[in-house]
Amino acid sequence: MTIEKFHPIDIHGIPANQELGTLLGRLRYDRLYDVLFGLREELIQQENSDFGRGRDQLAAALKETRAHLEQALHSMGAVTAICRIHIREEKFSRGE
Repeated sequence: MTIEKFHPIDIHGIPANQELGTLLGRLRYDRLYDVLFGLREELIQQENSDFGRGRDQLAAALKETRAHLEQALHSMGAVTAICRIHIREEKFSRGE
């Protein structure tokens, strides 16, 4: 019997629900970009893993999701560039 990998339903006790999405959306834009980039990297890993297991339909759906996420990353990069001066000021005031 093969032990299946289960996806978590929370992150360090924070339920993965709409509230988590709201919390992520409140992040400073450069940090949100980093989160989305990490999500993209994880989706690549899952896509490759599922493809390797013969789950072609799931892998294809993950690839499509990743493509949309890459478009979101491009847009978030533009948002970050527009807000760069404010981000720089905030980093300075926080001592980052």
